[in-house]
Amino acid sequence: MAAGRTAPDPATLAAGSRGTEGGPGSAPDPPEDLRSWASFCHFSALFGLLLWIPSQDYWVPVGHLLGPVLVWLSMKNRAALIDRAGREAINFQLTMSAYGAALVLVFSQVFLLSYLVLALVSADLVLTIKAGVVTSRGEPFRYPLVFYRVLR
Repeated sequence: MAAGRTAPDPATLAAGSRGTEGGPGSAPDPPEDLRSWASFCHFSALFGLLLWIPSQDYWVPVGHLLGPVLVWLSMKNRAALIDRAGREAINFQLTMSAYGAALVLVFSQVFLLSYLVLALVSADLVLTIKAGVVTSRGEPFRYPLVFYRVLR
């Protein structure tokens, strides 16, 4: 230690060392209700498995978008964590919709379509659950595979 400087108190570091940045002295964890709403922004996309709209030849999923949009619109002004989680969830679900539409358009006549859609849905489920769990700890989550963020 240099002259005139004292070592930081370990109890102080341990008490306030975990926040969104994860470093010493960062903000304390957000309250549990805010973390719950932020994680629900992600988990609400899973309810999309239940809400589909029939079209002429296909059933179109909309719930994976509708859930995060409704949660985000109703709760985004309560905390930055909820706003960020909602925008991230919506951007990811929009990207998954674009990937799904591209798969159907490009591979509609190929027997591999069902396997490709299954892989896409599996990736969506795994990443959505991971995002919800990470956000429930009060940490921000950034989805991979998002090629363009509509909501910034």
